[in-house]
Amino acid sequence: GIGLAMLLLVLAFLFGALWSDIGLLVSAVVPNKYAALSIPFAIYFVVHLFLYKSDIFLVFSPANMLMPSTTFIPYKAYPFVYQIALMGMVNLAYNKIMEVRLENV
Repeated sequence: GIGLAMLLLVLAFLFGALWSDIGLLVSAVVPNKYAALSIPFAIYFVVHLFLYKSDIFLVFSPANMLMPSTTFIPYKAYPFVYQIALMGMVNLAYNKIMEVRLENV
């Protein structure tokens, strides 16, 4: 019912926030705006293709982060924890890259 719809809405928000942060990270490294737009999609696709072939690492596939009803996800809060952890890692990487780039300014 409404609880599932709210859960999927929050997961979709986290998913979009994570991949927009990845796009921000790419734009800090690559000055081309078209690359900054397309590289996150390529990362998503390539990571899913590699992880989909292995049964062990399938739980880390980005395609599984929107639908927590699959049988191989360890627990119900896993998609939230996984996406928040990835956002933290991406934000730390972005901060490090920006520190290096702005060091001489």
